[in-house]
Amino acid sequence: YGILLRNKLIWRTYKALVGAGFATSLSFAGQDAKPRESNNLGELIAQLIKNFTGSLGDPWEVISELSIPIEITERVYLNGTLNISDVQIAGLTTLDITDAKAALLPLGGSFKTKLPELVVSGNYAMDALLTSLFPLPLHGAGPFSLRISETALNTDIKLKLKTNLHLEVSELAYELDIYEFWIRLEGLFSDVDPGGELNEAVNIVLNSYLTILFNMFESSLHDDVNTLLVYVANTVLANMTLADLIDLIGGGGSPKVPVTPFQLYKPEI
Repeated sequence: YGILLRNKLIWRTYKALVGAGFATSLSFAGQDAKPRESNNLGELIAQLIKNFTGSLGDPWEVISELSIPIEITERVYLNGTLNISDVQIAGLTTLDITDAKAALLPLGGSFKTKLPELVVSGNYAMDALLTSLFPLPLHGAGPFSLRISETALNTDIKLKLKTNLHLEVSELAYELDIYEFWIRLEGLFSDVDPGGELNEAVNIVLNSYLTILFNMFESSLHDDVNTLLVYVANTVLANMTLADLIDLIGGGGSPKVPVTPFQLYKPEI
């Protein structure tokens, strides 16, 4: 027992748990055997998330270059290739965490966030064929802008300890609700539409159906978005150990964890 108490990490863990109301005689669960949650810990992790989004820059350069195969066979049939480059996201600094709860045993938490507006911009080049009632080639290249309004994201996260005592997201589940999309593509059909009338018409049609299309395909994209969220979360946690988290709970640390700027995708050289 004395040897265990002399272990710095265990002793600091015990003190932090007692101070945060997690432990009573080293009991970590209530009478209903459910994990006790701490608003204080949740607020600290919420501050970590805010510091992270603030460190990314506004706009955040997320993708330098990426080629995406297009294969849609549900309700509409669209096949081809989409290349995007110099993609930036603006608006992450307006992220509002409306509710944050966390528990140490089991290690994890739940968070509710709102984002008033997010703007994704960059350059695109598309060569695709839309086949429904009749074949319609879709091609063009130029700048694009996508505005997403009133996003609500609710997440439940479970964490695990790696062998070096760094934290890592082991499970993540999310619910996403988006009120409205707006998109603008320049350069569609530029070879046959020098005046831009067809380009304008396509943008109008896209904006009429974009939110409906998102809701239609969100289920098929859910796993990909989930993987992306885990990647971003683990990037936030890359420089944080359990000892750092315990310091935060005990009041001896700072919620500012250094984050190295990164992109969601970079082509291998």
